[in-house]
Amino acid sequence: MGSIPTIIISCSIIFLVINIAVITSEKAELKQNQTSFINPRINCYPEIESPYSNYSKESCLARNCLYDDEADSSVIQCYLSPNYGYILQNSTEQTNNTFKLQLKRNQAIDNMFPEPMENVILEIQYYTNDIIRFKLYDADKKRYEVPIPLTPSPGKIDSPQYEFNYSSDSTRDNILSFFIKRRDGESVLFDTSLGGLVLNNQFLQIITRLQSSHIYGFGENNHDTLKHNVNEKPSWGIFARDQGTNWDINANHYGHHPFYIVMEQTLNDMPSGRMHGVLLLNSNSMDYSFDSTPSLTIRTIGGILDFFIFLGPNPEQVIQQYTWLIGRSFFPPYWSLGFQLSRWDYSNLTHMQMTNKRNRDAGVPVDVQYADIDYMDAEKVFTIDSINYQGIKEYFQELNSEGIKTIIILDPGMIDDQEYYEPTIDGIKEDVFIKWDNGSLVRGTVWPGPVFFPDFFTKKAQVWWERWITNFRAVNLTFDGLWIDMNEPALFETNDPVPWNWLETGNNYTLKCPENKWEDPPYRTKAIYRWDRKINRTSRLSDRTLCMSAHQGEINSKTGEAIYRHYDVHSLYGWSQTKPTLDIIQKITNKRSLVLPRSTFVGSGQWAGHWLGDNEATWHEMKRSIIGMIEFNWFGIPYNGADICGFDKTPTEEMCIRWMQVGAFYPFSRNHNIWKTPDQDPAVWSSSALSIMIKALHIRYTLLPYYYTLFYKAHTTGSTVIRPLFHEYPKDRIALDIYLQFLIGANIMIAPVTDEDARQVQVYIPSTEWYNYETGDQYLYPKQFINISAPLDTIPILLRSGSIIPTQEYANNTKYSRENPFGLIIILNKTGDAEGDLFYDDGESIDTIKTKSYYYAKFKWSSLDQQLTINIIENNYSHMSNLTLDKITIYGLQNMPSTININNKQFYPKTRSSTQIVDFTGFALSMNKNYTLTWSNTESIIIEIPKSVSTDPKHRVNCFPDPDLTSYACFARGCNYDGITNVDHPSCYVPIEKGGYNINSTAEQISDAIIQYNLTRHSVKPNLAPSKQPSVRYRYYRRLRPSNVKELVTTEANEFSMYGHDSDHLNVQISVSGTDMIRLTIRDAEKDRYEVPVPIKWRPTPVSSSDKAKIQFEMTETSFEQAGFRVRRTDTQTIIFDTSYFAHGFVYDNQFIQFITTIPSTNVYGFGENTHLSFRHILRNSSRYGIFARDQPPLGQNENLYGTHPFYMAIERDGQAFGVLILNSNAQDYKLDEFENDQSLLTYRTIGGILDIFFFAGPRPEDVIRQYQLVIGYPYMPPYWALGFQLCRYGYDTLENMKAAMKRTLDGKIPVDVLYGDIDYFRQQLDFTWDPLRFKGLPEYIDWLHQQGMKFITILDPAIDSEEPKYDVFTEGQKTDIWIKWPERKNPQVNETHNRNMLGYVWPYGKTVFPDYLYPPAKDWWKTQIIKYHKKIKFDGLWIDMK
Repeated sequence: MGSIPTIIISCSIIFLVINIAVITSEKAELKQNQTSFINPRINCYPEIESPYSNYSKESCLARNCLYDDEADSSVIQCYLSPNYGYILQNSTEQTNNTFKLQLKRNQAIDNMFPEPMENVILEIQYYTNDIIRFKLYDADKKRYEVPIPLTPSPGKIDSPQYEFNYSSDSTRDNILSFFIKRRDGESVLFDTSLGGLVLNNQFLQIITRLQSSHIYGFGENNHDTLKHNVNEKPSWGIFARDQGTNWDINANHYGHHPFYIVMEQTLNDMPSGRMHGVLLLNSNSMDYSFDSTPSLTIRTIGGILDFFIFLGPNPEQVIQQYTWLIGRSFFPPYWSLGFQLSRWDYSNLTHMQMTNKRNRDAGVPVDVQYADIDYMDAEKVFTIDSINYQGIKEYFQELNSEGIKTIIILDPGMIDDQEYYEPTIDGIKEDVFIKWDNGSLVRGTVWPGPVFFPDFFTKKAQVWWERWITNFRAVNLTFDGLWIDMNEPALFETNDPVPWNWLETGNNYTLKCPENKWEDPPYRTKAIYRWDRKINRTSRLSDRTLCMSAHQGEINSKTGEAIYRHYDVHSLYGWSQTKPTLDIIQKITNKRSLVLPRSTFVGSGQWAGHWLGDNEATWHEMKRSIIGMIEFNWFGIPYNGADICGFDKTPTEEMCIRWMQVGAFYPFSRNHNIWKTPDQDPAVWSSSALSIMIKALHIRYTLLPYYYTLFYKAHTTGSTVIRPLFHEYPKDRIALDIYLQFLIGANIMIAPVTDEDARQVQVYIPSTEWYNYETGDQYLYPKQFINISAPLDTIPILLRSGSIIPTQEYANNTKYSRENPFGLIIILNKTGDAEGDLFYDDGESIDTIKTKSYYYAKFKWSSLDQQLTINIIENNYSHMSNLTLDKITIYGLQNMPSTININNKQFYPKTRSSTQIVDFTGFALSMNKNYTLTWSNTESIIIEIPKSVSTDPKHRVNCFPDPDLTSYACFARGCNYDGITNVDHPSCYVPIEKGGYNINSTAEQISDAIIQYNLTRHSVKPNLAPSKQPSVRYRYYRRLRPSNVKELVTTEANEFSMYGHDSDHLNVQISVSGTDMIRLTIRDAEKDRYEVPVPIKWRPTPVSSSDKAKIQFEMTETSFEQAGFRVRRTDTQTIIFDTSYFAHGFVYDNQFIQFITTIPSTNVYGFGENTHLSFRHILRNSSRYGIFARDQPPLGQNENLYGTHPFYMAIERDGQAFGVLILNSNAQDYKLDEFENDQSLLTYRTIGGILDIFFFAGPRPEDVIRQYQLVIGYPYMPPYWALGFQLCRYGYDTLENMKAAMKRTLDGKIPVDVLYGDIDYFRQQLDFTWDPLRFKGLPEYIDWLHQQGMKFITILDPAIDSEEPKYDVFTEGQKTDIWIKWPERKNPQVNETHNRNMLGYVWPYGKTVFPDYLYPPAKDWWKTQIIKYHKKIKFDGLWIDMK
């Protein structure tokens, strides 16, 4: 086939910009390349999976299809002839924006099914500039078309964004195909060139190539990913049926929505960012399937093919165009956004009352109480169980008075009781029920037993329905909304012997449908044959519902018959009931109401919401609920949600917690479950679970103004309320596959936990625009998955920068929350700007938008202009004058405002505890006025101390780390004492209102790179008599004398001191060095103190105007005015160092300096040299670690060792790293602990010097180390030989043993570069010697090593023997007096030495002295000795030990 030339006649239809459309066409000859793509086979027997399909070669051929005897399971065996289709006739018809092509079936190929359409019209209508419509219908016979109202075409199409093209293929009997493409970009959106167009009376099939494999939509059925997998072979049914979401997989459900969307892609298979949508307006049973081409096959068994294509081009525009056509979504009343309580089988009013009360008493906000069918008398509609639900009318009135609305369930089936049941008696009289052809009533079975079904397509039924609802509400039961269930319509066991509930009803009747072409069409669609295997018989369309051959609708005056057959309008039953029901309840109440149908169709969202039906308590179903929620936003029904915690089965507590967390963000948020299962409302769970659920609901209620504004926009512009990530990131390929995260509007992202035992969530971060709602952290790594902590009490919520989100304080329900103050959550973008808006009205009037009886305002924050503007666009809701704006919460602040100014008042910032979130409160601004709020920047930030710091004993600041604590000694320091001894909970602790220092001056600019603050002690020292000389009262090894305070000492409220020698005044100097380093130096303002004399490279350098600092320093203040020190990242706003929460623990005593800081991560490394059991520090039950150079081998659990390295590094939650160096050489210790919100807590202490702290911004670990080494110096470059293997031991004892060790190493062919000499080769362990007997010949041996290419390293210890005769090493040092000395008048060895030299005992036989290497002559002496020694033995390196 590939080598045969192909002639294709192609026509392109374009409407020009004139009042009368003009058609132009082109004809061209194209030749098919020999390697051209061969169209895939088209399945001629899609129902082959059914065990009752009767598939065989003979049955395939009977359909006039082709059969491949050699085909394996991966190939379609029975397939349609490629020449099957329609041929263009020689005429077209054009009217205005519409033209028609006359087609004729190719008679050369026999038809698949009976009654083919021989002559067909292809009608193309340029509907709007962004919507094109085409229809395929029988030219000879009028057929059923879907009777729903659509927005008509505006007529004039001046700039269509599409082209319609058609062509005929001469190699396939001139079969016609057509395609629709974008006028710009050439993307083909619909293309029938694969063939497969089949149009029979009861089988209509069309196949289109897909522009990409990124296809979504179609419903209502269950699938486990949002995006369809075009490589999967199963087909999917669409047909309204009472089949829950938990019914296996690949199952159709209650609604009928043949609408899909496709994200287009570029030639390199990347998403282009453009999307289009397609609606097949057809209500008959249908199915669809995919092929990897990629292509889409749609099959339906009635009506016509009526397609609309929506060109977007962005995802939100596609949905806006779709809802413009089918009708914008209804505007829900404000109360319907509150949390709702329901269950099937409260069984009695007492149980309902108890459930409602326990939740409200527990603090669960509740806005709606439901009554399911158990409130009825024997499940009969428009009745009340007078025994079990006596008093329900009065109870519902009571709930209304308390702000709680009520919704009752109504089913359409009316019991066949023609003697006593008035609704049925009236219905028969008024001819409202569905009938057979012969005029008799169609009778099925549901809850009460045999029932009749109203035909809501008739005006008579609508009038009857209105009267009964009106009377029922007036007489029996007050309600505010209606829940219309079972309206697929659902019947029990149609075509089966008995209904499942016959023992309860006492009636075993079931509907049996006749055998005819309506009940048993030639092709049953996947929606039907899907169940063959499960029920072990041939499924029928009428199973679980009415018979397809029943008539519906008004009577045709010409034929005398009803205008519809249930076969065609079955999936419209719920649709036909919905609008009349909304009209009725709104007419009764004169208010906006809520109608909640189970069965929906295209356009149902104009009048109702939808709950996602009968799910079950599984994690799998929780995931599926997110898919359904997003899809119904696409279908134009944004008010939707699933039964929280699952309808069927019993959830675990953890599952219900997690489901309540995600369900708190469903647009429709209701907890509901099935009969004969335990209660699962929030208050029935443990107190801890309850508090978690309430926390999630409080967030929801706070965000209700944002939700309400989104619903306003959905109602007026057709935008979505809940949307997938790719709506906002349409060019992000990874986002196309994300469905367990979702967006509320454009600015809030929810990433729920949907797996058991999970305590973190892998979240995809599409851009750097997102901040953590709880912590204020910014996520800086775009297009990556990160793990976000999600303990059981937390659902990860992310906020988008550049947005302003309106809020309102939560309350027990919306009646009260609507009276609470408003707030604004402001999330600044990288330029420091944000915008948002708020729509608000009375929440229940029907025509507030039409009459403009509402409030609408826009908010804009500009960091450049330093102002927040509130601009009211519409101000026609008078009650706004009684409401106030009280709070502003800000994320992403680069520079902290010192005050916000409005109406000559100043409001001060508070940083929320353990977060980077800043609050301004107390504005009390009337909402009905415009405002401009201005601010100036601050020098210090007022922070809010976490409650746990003052209440949790483990966060106490230890006031008595010394031994032998007594209450008297504790009180003498001005501290609190509780007498409880606990390792982690100090019983003597610093009161939170004492301790620390106050800022007593504004910042002084020392230079462009250095500023300075002055601090004064917050408390005064107790009026006790301290010792004349300061003493070290704190040592790590607490070898101290017992406290000598033996009697009660009373201190004043402002007195506190741990050791009595605190510095009263401090200088705090902050210097910056470029963009990524900050130095914090804290000195005694009144006297000099020791500072580490090690040279460092610190060059204070201001950040240039073209650069941006990576970190910044901030001074903070507590509510007690204690100063804190904080360092913050400027990109993520992560606070990497913060003493604010423990400002009372900042001590600057002569010999005890302490600070406590939070660390924004649990990933802390470094500090040394000491032993710890893991590379990453353990936080829980951690030890205190010492840093003090000592000859202690690493044997213990937390021993300090040889070196002093007070440097640590932390890896933040987003993967960034920072480092901190505390340049102090005194004895130190530190302790790391857990802190709230996955943070760490560092308590650092030293007994001398100053605090000199360096911060390194990273952001990568390697960057941190590079920055650290810029300050302390880069490591030296070792000689190449030093990288080789090296041989050493202490204890060779003789040169022969040393040689033997080297020989066996070489004989073993082990590479070796270096040999060491330890102290055993010295004479009497004296430096700069070797033993002339045991190591005779050592210099010659070293020469031999050099000849072999090896090196020799000698050990040297600093301890020098002071008693060895004729030891010039000592005598030469003594001449220049280089030894470490005792202080004057404090020499305990003076009688022994008669000088101030400090003697010790080490390896040499005599007492030793120690060179003072900080004294320059000592350095010269050391250098001289090494040079002299090298002349004797040619060592290549030095190993200096014991120092």
